Amino acid sequence: MAPPTLLVIGGNGQTGVEVIRACAASAAKPPVHAFCRTPSKLSESDAAHCVSVIEGDARSAEDIARALEQAKPDAVVVAVGRSEDLGPTDVRAASAKALMDSVAPGEKFDQVKIVVVSSVGAGGTKLHIGFGIGMLLGMRLKHVLADHDRQEKEIWDRLADQKNRALVLHTTGLTTGQPAGEVCIFEGKIPHPRIDRAVVARFIVAELCGTCPNFGKAISITTKK
Repeated sequence: MAPPTLLVIGGNGQTGVEVIRACAASAAKPPVHAFCRTPSKLSESDAAHCVSVIEGDARSAEDIARALEQAKPDAVVVAVGRSEDLGPTDVRAASAKALMDSVAPGEKFDQVKIVVVSSVGAGGTKLHIGFGIGMLLGMRLKHVLADHDRQEKEIWDRLADQKNRALVLHTTGLTTGQPAGEVCIFEGKIPHPRIDRAVVARFIVAELCGTCPNFGKAISITTKK
């Protein structure tokens, strides 16, 4: 069976780039298209792993529709928003609405799978970290988490009875440059506070190139100790 074709929304962000690299490193070698607001920010080596690099605004339904027409993906990976930007934002919710305008049931691309990189603390999850740290962190991230909440609601609500097409990943704190380790799926108290973007990316590619066992759910993930 041929590997799935992926479209990465936020392809030149830190997580999006790792998904592109994970596709290139995977034995399945799934074809990948990068959707970027500023394609020039994607390095030549990472762009070389892509079938195409598509310029566009993730908030624009027209731009998203054009990218879907060009890439004709089997799955879309949504990795938008900068975790270091802590002020009020709607980029995640706006991009979710723009995407769902093309992939919701009854729309042209209503067979496409969706993977959303979200955060622990969003979608009804709690930042269970000892000594009151979770509460303090939740206050610091309140705008980001609110945007993630709206993003997830947009996707789940509009998928209606096709929720098995989506997978939402509530990640612990994302890091870069520490790619060792395996994914740990957990509920409740956080067993490890950090997970590298490369580990998340490998998990996404493995899910999409495998049997998609976690689709239809929102799961919390971190790195095994």
